[in-house]
Amino acid sequence: MDLDAGWIWGPERYPNAYCYLRRRFEVSDVAMRALLRISADTNYMVWLNGRYVGGRYVGQGPGPYVREVRPVDEHDVTGLIREGENVICVLGSWWGMTSHSRPRGDAGVIAELSWEDAAGATHRVGSDESWRALMSRAWERDTPRRNADLGFTEYFDARREPPDWLEPRFDDSAWPQATLAPGEHRRLFPRLVPLLREWSEEPVALAGAWLAGSEAPGPEDRDPELTEFIDIEPLQPLDEARRAELAEALIAPGATVIDWLPAVDGLALTLDMGREIVGHLELDIDAPAGGRIDIAPAELMRDGRPWCYRKGTKYAQRYLTREGRQHWATYDWHGLRYLHVVLRGFETPVTIQRLGVRRRESDLDWRAQFASSDAALDRIWAIGKHTLRVGTQEVQVDCPTREQAAYWGDATWIGLWTLWMTGNRDHVRHLLLSAKPAAYDNGQLPASIFSSLDQILFDYTLIMPWGLHAYWWDTGDLSVARRLAPTVEGLLAWYRERRNEAGLVDFDAVAAHARGEGTLFIDHPGLGWHNFPHPGLDRRGTSAALNLFYVKALQCWGELLTVLGDEARAGEVRREADGLAREIERTFFDAERGVYVDALVDGEPSPQVSGQVNTLAVLTGVCPPERRHG
Repeated sequence: MDLDAGWIWGPERYPNAYCYLRRRFEVSDVAMRALLRISADTNYMVWLNGRYVGGRYVGQGPGPYVREVRPVDEHDVTGLIREGENVICVLGSWWGMTSHSRPRGDAGVIAELSWEDAAGATHRVGSDESWRALMSRAWERDTPRRNADLGFTEYFDARREPPDWLEPRFDDSAWPQATLAPGEHRRLFPRLVPLLREWSEEPVALAGAWLAGSEAPGPEDRDPELTEFIDIEPLQPLDEARRAELAEALIAPGATVIDWLPAVDGLALTLDMGREIVGHLELDIDAPAGGRIDIAPAELMRDGRPWCYRKGTKYAQRYLTREGRQHWATYDWHGLRYLHVVLRGFETPVTIQRLGVRRRESDLDWRAQFASSDAALDRIWAIGKHTLRVGTQEVQVDCPTREQAAYWGDATWIGLWTLWMTGNRDHVRHLLLSAKPAAYDNGQLPASIFSSLDQILFDYTLIMPWGLHAYWWDTGDLSVARRLAPTVEGLLAWYRERRNEAGLVDFDAVAAHARGEGTLFIDHPGLGWHNFPHPGLDRRGTSAALNLFYVKALQCWGELLTVLGDEARAGEVRREADGLAREIERTFFDAERGVYVDALVDGEPSPQVSGQVNTLAVLTGVCPPERRHG
């Protein structure tokens, strides 16, 4: 995909950078149709003539991508262009480090605006050195990362943002010219998944109100960091009359004037959004300059207050006010149920117009319905459907808070459920197609497909052919399997090279994990990655689970090769699968206990038995029908 534009950025490049970009242009006639195509490293937000691009859709992107591949978003901006002077404004953000959902890349934005006038002539404005670019000082540069998987926390000083920089009349003549950024190594492609819808979501209740202190750590503080401090700072319950007054005012539409705020050190409010949602934390207030607002999303309450600091993740953001009416939303998105807001250091009254979340969700028709005479089943269905919707962003994320990543072992099935629930195949197709550019030279795949962390989960790689087969089965689309044939053959070869004389995949997964080469995952047990206990699972020696994943991958690929017309290769793969299935049965089935054991360790069956291994034995058909009811 080609754009008649270049990658541009401001004069500086450093991690956690934000850059304002502006381009004025003239329109001499009515625009009959106008399209904006745009992408960025790492993210962009875009406005046209002061209006946030997107309307009901999110004017922010792009979606997650792989290595040097970048998706291009297309926005219909026909109604935003006007005759005379116009301006396009972009706020670019660059993480400048590896994460679970973005490669590191080079800082830059690429954009092309084209429109057709009434005479049928086409006009274009592309990103080049004629744009103006200014590095933002509103965002603190040296802030903590949210965790090793995500970007940075946001400390925003509204007094440092150029006022009215989104408006055509703004004078940007003192801004430096944009500089061309490296971009020739990037390959562009059209966005493959639907745009995200966005809307304002209001809280349903005030879950807590307290008096708080005036002091809290700044961005330079590491012990305690702001989120850790908010999680444990002393809070004194607000008197019942004031709490009731705030509860009524904050939940009802309209302004909430807090004229007694200057008389206290700080005020902490916890707003209940009613259920887990995903979006950008948002405030709309009228305030004096220099006040501090700490905003921390939380999924759970603990000991009567929001549990803000969980599993080492820093969720708190800070906003420093300017004078007057102001609206701000976090640049990055969060998953949350509770919105914890602490107002500190205000010397005059504050008017809260709104505290809430600008929600975001993939624009899909969630048409699947379920109803029964069992209220519990209906409730389970409703929870499952909502969970699926919340997890369907640009890609399917395994959790909307801590990782925001698309793992093969999660995203494959979420994508398929999205297909079944909505009829839309785009998300799972995007996931599968991304396997080709993501694959390592040795055939392995990254565990989270859009990650730049180079984490390999040996069993998750084998889920890709399984998902590819399920996608074809549900859609009849063979084009994806045809395109991914070399990728599948490459990953299967990695396991084939590690088979022993008996034909079983056999390598020391424990040692491989210790060397940092990859992990035999099999759903967490024993790895210490969660803060609750797991059932046992033996990863030593020759793994039954890994061999069962491999046989399933062979079975799926063999059938796909048949429908692709390569019967000779299909026969080879089927014979390998059948032979491996027989060897798994012979090696791992414990006739005395009637179960499959986890592993063969030093030539002896492991005493450990897991539900994962026995479920896989049923799913692959290794376990014969007469045993499956036991």
